[in-house]
Amino acid sequence: MPRDNNQLGNRRQQQQQRQRQQAAARRRAALHADRLPPAVQTILGDGVARDATGVDYGQSTTVRWTLVNDTVANRRHALWSSLGNNDANIDAMLADLRQERGGAAPTTLRLTIQPGANDSFAAIARVVAGIEQHNQAAADNQKIEIASDDAIVRALRDGWITADNLDNLANALGVGPTRDAIADALDTVHPSRIQTMVENLAGGNPQPLGGGTVMVMGDAARAWGRIQLAADTLLTPENDQDTSLDPPGGAFAIARDAAWLRDQVHTLLRNLNPANATTLNGILEDVAQYARGLRGPLLRRLGSNYTDSVGVRTVLERLPLDRTGLPSRMDLLRGADVLGQLRGVDTSISLQTLARQGSELVGQTIAIPDRTTADYQRILAAIRQAHTAAQGSLDEGSLFELADILDTARRDGQNARIVTLDWDTMRMLEGINPQTDPIDTNAAPTTVDLNFAGVGVELRKIPTPVNDFPPSTQVGDLARSLGRDRNLGFGQAVRIAKPDGSLVDGYLYGYTAEGLGRVLLRDQGGGAPDTLYTLDANETLAVTNDFASLTEADVRPLAAQDWQSRTVAFADLDNGPRPADPVLRMIYDTRAAMRALKTRPVADSTLTADQFTDVIKGANFKSWIVGGATRDILRGLNPADIDFASTMPAIDSFNAIVEQGLARKNADPNDPNDLAIRRNVPFGSVQVEADIETGLDIISTHDGHDASLRLDLDALARDFTINAVYYDIDGDALVDPTGTGLADLASSTLRFVAGTPDEVLGAEPVMVARWMRMIGKGFNPADAADVGVALKWLVEHSQTADPRVLKRFVDRMKTSKVDAIKLAEQIFGNLPPTDAIPNPRQAARDAIERIFG
Repeated sequence: MPRDNNQLGNRRQQQQQRQRQQAAARRRAALHADRLPPAVQTILGDGVARDATGVDYGQSTTVRWTLVNDTVANRRHALWSSLGNNDANIDAMLADLRQERGGAAPTTLRLTIQPGANDSFAAIARVVAGIEQHNQAAADNQKIEIASDDAIVRALRDGWITADNLDNLANALGVGPTRDAIADALDTVHPSRIQTMVENLAGGNPQPLGGGTVMVMGDAARAWGRIQLAADTLLTPENDQDTSLDPPGGAFAIARDAAWLRDQVHTLLRNLNPANATTLNGILEDVAQYARGLRGPLLRRLGSNYTDSVGVRTVLERLPLDRTGLPSRMDLLRGADVLGQLRGVDTSISLQTLARQGSELVGQTIAIPDRTTADYQRILAAIRQAHTAAQGSLDEGSLFELADILDTARRDGQNARIVTLDWDTMRMLEGINPQTDPIDTNAAPTTVDLNFAGVGVELRKIPTPVNDFPPSTQVGDLARSLGRDRNLGFGQAVRIAKPDGSLVDGYLYGYTAEGLGRVLLRDQGGGAPDTLYTLDANETLAVTNDFASLTEADVRPLAAQDWQSRTVAFADLDNGPRPADPVLRMIYDTRAAMRALKTRPVADSTLTADQFTDVIKGANFKSWIVGGATRDILRGLNPADIDFASTMPAIDSFNAIVEQGLARKNADPNDPNDLAIRRNVPFGSVQVEADIETGLDIISTHDGHDASLRLDLDALARDFTINAVYYDIDGDALVDPTGTGLADLASSTLRFVAGTPDEVLGAEPVMVARWMRMIGKGFNPADAADVGVALKWLVEHSQTADPRVLKRFVDRMKTSKVDAIKLAEQIFGNLPPTDAIPNPRQAARDAIERIFG
């Protein structure tokens, strides 16, 4: 029968067409001010709307208005707060918006897109694509400008991802993890990371989970991948550069030399082990030192004839060294531990890890399982339940990753063999309660067999960065060799003995977290030392009298900043009248309370702080009270806790405190005098009763990368000058390396140690929280303009979708949501409106609401 004669089919088509037309029929309603949705009121701030209308196409809804006193003529505003997933409705809404832009009085439109929880990625992509299509043909005064806090909208709008690639990511990672990953790239890493994830997925090689295959969890891949990322970020050559060339002997091409350096790094990475970790660390350290002003080591590594220091500086200075975080030797050894678990076995990774980390470590991936099956959902539910019981902090992507691995093993009839160094994953799979069964931080990598949700699991655990810490360190041994009552300090003349019998002269600079010495090599021509050398474990250090140690005059040209350090000895004030100078008067009035910190009880015990610092002094190292304790005492307050800065390596101080019987690892919680101690090693720190507010933290002086014996570098790594004032316990004096910290305390001035407010607050969201807390404590900004800068970054950082960033912000605020809102309104409420932030008070309040949730 011819199609046109199919009356039933024609009637059905006509009925469906009428239903679509009815669903897409324009429903427009005028809105009074009191009927505007809360989201519109938020956008308005203190502004006033007129001509407000609501337009509804099925589930696709907009609210539109003209803003009274808008600075742009003929501009309308709109909020599209629910897109719906009906293509016809979305297209009808887009046609309506396009039509409004023309006519006798054409208008531009600032459209805020706020997708609903049920709006699909496809719907978002359809909206953004439709607006882009309109803008390509529209005159400038008829365009639609997209504004949004939503990561998916921003990524599509700014061209960081296409609709097809967005679907590919969502299929591989899951919808929630994809949104998190894109938000993380936009707000924390760099938007180009989105395209990298797409390219990583395109290079995948999905395979079944064969017998004996070991799955490398994302956290284990990151231990290696972090090193890879740092190398790539620091040493990425220009396009189309030959990476096989050695440094030439004559004129140097910067991009080619960077490529050669990167090729060296990658060769070491592919064969990483504890033996060559030191070599690799040396290369990366040269790059880090170049950024800190020590140019010679990297230039010499590039080649002896290299002279274009301006050119290489241009290359390096545009790289985000501080944001990347250079891997320390500790990180390299973590990577070596991971590789040690993988040699000689077939390995694979999930698509989540492939997207986020790439596949240089592991080339094979498992295919995406069917996540809709009852078995998959049962496994995922068990993971969520175990994650909650273990008080875990994994993101959604990590939970999906584990579910994908376990379900694939179940489907293929295999055990899931997993390599991980994430404590949350270990606790989840083993059913460990973090309160009653803490993971042994000194355990070696081990393998345990278990069953989780009906799936056999072979769990290869790497619970610590480095195992079997030595009983002492190179620097600790060097200090003990001095005899009694001699402090080991920066610039001490030393001699390095190498395994081949050769000797190298230098000056002590600091040490790594493992206590390996870092030495400025002596320039044989008499010039200033500028090569920083990290000793290997098979090299030794010894004090020498064959040449002089560095003096204060020698050290000054190496200073981190052009500071005029100030020291005030209490003895100079003890016998005199109360000074008129406000700084000296502040110290005079509080010196007794400062001295009393030395005999303050630790936690709830009868032990006092000076018993711990005496151990440090007896080992020929120095210690200072620093941070909130000195700040609060000088302001006449009683500090909650005490932080010590110490030149002693954490390994040595930990062992010495335990040997003296002052604390131990497995303390009796019912005995207040049996103090618990633990050791952390980012820069090196020892914590006594870490979970009690009046416990003790002893933190090695550091330069932001490794431990340093220089107090100015330790001060440089701190946030505000008021927190960089040190009480010298042995010298009974206050030391102010920045030269402004004491004056700022006397005048209640909040000043950053280094960098402009825009640089510091923009680089690290928690710095905004710390800045706000200090303002709440009664400090005043060093510059009135700092308040506007802080609000800008508060609003910016509050829009991140990364829960880790938001959690760190909340933790740093140390207050409730209600009090945080009050503080924000107090700090920012009197700022004048700007085009970017027309209502500062409301913007600050909304930012805190987003952060606290």
